Amino acid sequence: MAIIVEEGKNKVNIGAILTWLVVILVLGLVAYYVFFQRPEFIELIPPSGLRDTTRLSKINLNSEEVLNNPQFQLLKQYISVPRSGNAGRENPFLSF
Repeated sequence: MAIIVEEGKNKVNIGAILTWLVVILVLGLVAYYVFFQRPEFIELIPPSGLRDTTRLSKINLNSEEVLNNPQFQLLKQYISVPRSGNAGRENPFLSF
């Protein structure tokens, strides 16, 4: 009886190599587009009513004038203003 010792043959799996190459290629393309590609800017032309915003930047809001306005006084308040201590539920982690 003879014992035959042979070296194991390295079988190269072409499918696995191609799969890894495709994965590496896709990851490289994703990294390129996320980190290195400059986005193209879309030029938006605002409507003519929104082009001049200098009038809006010069508006001064006076809270006393708004609160004392008769039209504001006519508004009905449906929700009460929360006071300190009763807003929301109790914290279950603070009760020992």
